Amino acid sequence: MTSPDNCLILNVIPAEAGIQVEPNLNQLPELFENIRLPAPYFCDDDTVRPAYPLLDSQGQRLFFRMGRNVYYCPVDSMACNYAILPKPGEDEALSSYYDSTRPFMPAFLGAQTYFYFKHLEGRFDGRYHWGIYKAPLGGRAVQAMDLDQLPGDTQGWNRLGGLRLHGSAALGDEVIFRWNQGGGTYGMYRMHGPTLVPDELHDLIRVDPRRSQISADGSNALYHNRTETSNDLWMVDLASADKTLLGRTNSWLYGANNYTISPSGRYAFFSFPNNRDHLQTRVNLESGEQRDTWTWLIAELRFQDYRRLSDITADDRYYFLGSRTRDGGSAIHRVDMEPDDFSQAPNISAIEFSPSYLLADETSTVTIRAHVSDAQGLDTISWVRLRAMVDGLEDPEWLVNRPIRGEGSASGLLLYDDGTHGDEVAGDGIFTQDSIRAMLNSNFYDDLTSPRPIGIRVVAKDEDRNYVMADTVLYIAPVGARTEFTVSATSSPGIGGSVLGGENYTLGQQVSLTAVPNPGFVFQGWIENDQVVSTDETYTFMATQDRNLVAAFQRSGSSPGVMMLLLDDAE
Repeated sequence: MTSPDNCLILNVIPAEAGIQVEPNLNQLPELFENIRLPAPYFCDDDTVRPAYPLLDSQGQRLFFRMGRNVYYCPVDSMACNYAILPKPGEDEALSSYYDSTRPFMPAFLGAQTYFYFKHLEGRFDGRYHWGIYKAPLGGRAVQAMDLDQLPGDTQGWNRLGGLRLHGSAALGDEVIFRWNQGGGTYGMYRMHGPTLVPDELHDLIRVDPRRSQISADGSNALYHNRTETSNDLWMVDLASADKTLLGRTNSWLYGANNYTISPSGRYAFFSFPNNRDHLQTRVNLESGEQRDTWTWLIAELRFQDYRRLSDITADDRYYFLGSRTRDGGSAIHRVDMEPDDFSQAPNISAIEFSPSYLLADETSTVTIRAHVSDAQGLDTISWVRLRAMVDGLEDPEWLVNRPIRGEGSASGLLLYDDGTHGDEVAGDGIFTQDSIRAMLNSNFYDDLTSPRPIGIRVVAKDEDRNYVMADTVLYIAPVGARTEFTVSATSSPGIGGSVLGGENYTLGQQVSLTAVPNPGFVFQGWIENDQVVSTDETYTFMATQDRNLVAAFQRSGSSPGVMMLLLDDAE
């Protein structure tokens, strides 16, 4: 076999710089950068192809299996090397008993990279020596767990095929994996012990072997089992074996895919594309808040043909997604969930509604205005589109018909900057759509007795195929609901400072209160019903009810860590 150093050509084109959404929207912005990845070409051997490609979380190195070896290549040079060295005198690092899916699982610990993989070292001493092996990047492997430590038949034909890796944690030197004990009985195990966690068996434990399902410290993992009526995705505390349900399909046949847990253990990501109700959904494992981080509005994508090519970065910020496109090519998108650079791609700085809420009747409309810019010039913007979301999802499974409609497709309403559709000045970067109204045949309205928010997602695309996605909230009010509110704000003590803002507001209107301390005083926080609701001097929120807030000030020399609420009559 010709070595990949001089044979494999991937022609990876580096991505452009990132984009940013202004943080005052308090919503999840997205960045999509494109790296074109044409089909692989081989110099003289067209029978051996790279398989199961994986980018590291910074997008700097490409890992893949070719034949019975694992290689890695810096994407800037594509000068490939062995990721796992074969034994001296041998040409192959992997045995013939490798996964039908990717047989290796990298783990990143600072600047170090380690590989955990299944391997048959050989048959000697009257038995097979196989199990999980560990190797540093560019080094040779040592055994980390022997298959004979597991229950069931471990010496039968191809028993190594009954083990599938779920993920590895370099920091905790831990691996989780699925093991078939025989007869179609599956469990998830920790390598150390090995220990069954949680302590239960199923007729199927699903595995997404291209992504790690364990946090970097080895404390939490994802667990995906099949029942008689559904497929359930859980977060498992590996110490206590406690489970938290993240998602469930209504199908015995289809499960989640592209699921992973972030290295920090704060977020889980997954998709249910067969149900169309989770699109790389990010779930905050502490609060339970969820939000799709991918969108149906990426029009170039053949949606069922996508795979995430990396785990989430250690700072919970990036991942890489590979896909086939509608024009027959391939692309890699870098998704940045906290972008901070607009130099090469669009920017959505604000989203406004007029009026600030939508009335759920047959005739009322809302105009949306999205402020869009591009450092390369507005003429490079290809389009700006809008899509509604419910509960943080573009297509929740229970929803029948979308809650809003307008002129054009409900799946992606166009916004205009040409003097039409409510746009006041053509070419000023304010993209507008004035025909948004309630779609009352949606079951969203079945139990609508009080105002309820929906998400409004705006996506802008430029000519270089960079995308930005910005989410905000629009309130929908049933006919007869209260839509006018009073927000009052006072200072305590009165000599401590003053307050700017607060009066009458309509539903969904942005409220900004600013506390201004007098000389000799410092601002401590905004108090409502004896609770601190914010410690920012400027407190911004949407008007949804009457509110009474107090700006608490403290003399500059007071002890730190104690909030003093001094009443005016006690001055």
